[in-house]
Amino acid sequence: MTKKLTLALVLAAIAIALVMWRCRSGADDTTTAATPTRGSAAVAKPTTASAKPRPDPMKLPKASVAGKITLDATKAPIAGIRVCAAGWSKSLGDEVLREPHCVTTGEDGLYKLEPLLPARYTITASGRGYRPAVHEVGGDRKRRELSVSIGEHKTGIDIALRSGGAEVTGTVADVSGGPIAKARVWSGEHGGPMVFTESDEAGAFVLWVDKTNANIHAAADGYTDEDAWVDAPGKVELLLTPESIIAGIVIDAATSQPIEGARVQVGEWSGAKTTYSDSAGTFRVNRIDPGRHVVIART
Repeated sequence: MTKKLTLALVLAAIAIALVMWRCRSGADDTTTAATPTRGSAAVAKPTTASAKPRPDPMKLPKASVAGKITLDATKAPIAGIRVCAAGWSKSLGDEVLREPHCVTTGEDGLYKLEPLLPARYTITASGRGYRPAVHEVGGDRKRRELSVSIGEHKTGIDIALRSGGAEVTGTVADVSGGPIAKARVWSGEHGGPMVFTESDEAGAFVLWVDKTNANIHAAADGYTDEDAWVDAPGKVELLLTPESIIAGIVIDAATSQPIEGARVQVGEWSGAKTTYSDSAGTFRVNRIDPGRHVVIART
């Protein structure tokens, strides 16, 4: 009787061990990594199939910046001055803040820039006969980026202009020679006095800059950006090349599931362009120069 009981217990233990082994083996099979598809960007995230979804920036509460433009010598208000906010934010991507927000001052020299997304902005002012200037945060010449939070309304962002500006005229055209209307044209670099304007129906534009060697940039939908140097005052022609486009999908390396909210970067240097993958993991980067490019995805 004892031998039979012992044998039964041994057989039961073997059966339980076999069941546990088969269950564990089946669980392992479900987590086997799938092979990424060609042309996709695989991100090694074995524990999850997606990054934290990014909020739609266009649905965030909007902010504003307001102030007054005056003549430096007399403190008198200046009408007809173009005031622009050029934004930058690593979390929003390049395309969202690509276009500056610009307004023109009234007779009282006042302006208000709205609606603005949460980002860091350089606020600049320029106009006929004046040298461009940028708002200095707290009067510090080294602090030229104004941080604007969600729904924040900043006032007292004043700028004083000095006379002595130089006129730069020019045209924006396709490499084939046809004029490009409504092209965005600007001078200066981010963080300094940036002057913005737009080409007319004939592709012509006018900018007022400092009397120096100015770097003039132009951009338009469907084209890559272009720039040229000119001694101000002076004249320049900018020829734009039709754009190339890079598109794809970001997937989890372990599951091959699409990843939402991955930061995708095309290029590795200062001219790199960035965007974010959508809920299907897809991304699209426009205005790419023809050639070879490195594409990097991160979460």
